[in-house]
Amino acid sequence: MRRICEEWVRDYRRPPLNHYHAGLEAGECSQSGRLLVMVMESIVTCDGYSEADFAHRLDQSLFPFLDGRANQGPGGYTSQPIRETWRKRIIERKPWGQVAGYADTAEGAERSIPLAALFHRDLTSLATAVLSHIALTQKDVTVLAMSLAYTCVLALLLRGRSLDESISDPLMATVRAGELPFYTVTGGRLDALANDNAPSEEGDGSLRRMRFSRLATSPARLKTRMSAFNPHGK
Repeated sequence: MRRICEEWVRDYRRPPLNHYHAGLEAGECSQSGRLLVMVMESIVTCDGYSEADFAHRLDQSLFPFLDGRANQGPGGYTSQPIRETWRKRIIERKPWGQVAGYADTAEGAERSIPLAALFHRDLTSLATAVLSHIALTQKDVTVLAMSLAYTCVLALLLRGRSLDESISDPLMATVRAGELPFYTVTGGRLDALANDNAPSEEGDGSLRRMRFSRLATSPARLKTRMSAFNPHGK
């Protein structure tokens, strides 16, 4: 890093040859940045989120410039989820709804940042929009759930909450109220979920400061899962 960037980075730098995004100018958007702009432009044009409009923009403004390789395309690099979706959509000619893949990357979560801003006051609408949006390109349930958790935390930050261990408290409250598509799993008694379809009972002490840890979803609801996340390792 010091050899390439010297001792201190004071401004945007042009990516060096043989690195990610080589060929871009200093400060120019990568493809991830372009996708963010695409989402925001769609929201402004449609006065809200329109999955059909965003999918149309991918068809018209991105896919024609891809060829399936990683180190190619607008921004100089194309992520695996976009490459997989391009292949199914363009080469195999499948319709939207049948072109998502299993790439376990944060590409969909990155794209969902504008949705967190748009729906930060309504977590139920946020969950619906984010899961549908990411499912355009990724269908691994763990990826979907972790991406949704990220956007929910971001939504609270946009409300002015501090990023500390208590930030999970209001999120857990929305889970218990049925506003988010997860149910709580006990922290110390994993056998409490003998019925895999039923959420755990209140009052067993498992909900204290869970920090969104050990969340899963009811199959009767949005069928996503969340892996354990506990910054304190407890």
